[in-house]
Amino acid sequence: MNTQIDHVNKSYGQGESRSRVLKKISLTIEEGSICCLLGPSGSGKSTLLNILGGIDRADSGRVQVGNIRVDALTARQQIDYRRTHVGFIFQFYNLIPNLTLRENIESGAYLSRHPLDLDEMVATLGLRDHQQKFPNQVSGGQQQRAGIGRALIKRPSLLLCDEPTGALDYQTAKEVLLLLQKINRLYGTTMIIATHNQALARISHEVIRLHDGGVKDHMRNTAVEEAGSLNW
Repeated sequence: MNTQIDHVNKSYGQGESRSRVLKKISLTIEEGSICCLLGPSGSGKSTLLNILGGIDRADSGRVQVGNIRVDALTARQQIDYRRTHVGFIFQFYNLIPNLTLRENIESGAYLSRHPLDLDEMVATLGLRDHQQKFPNQVSGGQQQRAGIGRALIKRPSLLLCDEPTGALDYQTAKEVLLLLQKINRLYGTTMIIATHNQALARISHEVIRLHDGGVKDHMRNTAVEEAGSLNW
């Protein structure tokens, strides 16, 4: 089912220091799509991801992910929602340093009643030869692959990516984006990627541009490119 956001508002602070971060955001993201969320710093990208992920709450408006009314969840239900339905990928990998890459990925499986097969996930990620290494023994790209695997192995219906290639060099970033495209095709996972990088719009089914807390533009891409062909 689709992800729907209807007239969502979010502010921080009090009195004269109060700042409106999201202003009557309304949009629908199709199930199974890769959606690129573009905008400069301060446009509300990360705040919107946090609200969709059940980390933060909107001040008002409706947030629906599949058949779940996220804005109506109690604090306890939010925890269960994050555990069961959402995967998070961040700019910095946040791996557990004293666990191997395989163990880091496996830690995500404990959050799910029906996780994906661990060996299959390791192979899909291209980490079969590195799975017994610790994070400080592999490259940044391999660490990010493990972070993606940890988020995916629990079978989330929604994958939220906040600048997932921001800490990577150019070639490694393209490899990670190719991997995200591959995973989207294999598992049909809905992905929302918040980024400053305009080139990522070309590999996405949907492109949403935020500006000053509002939706500037929402388009559907009829000619999705392969990440390997990107230049920026």
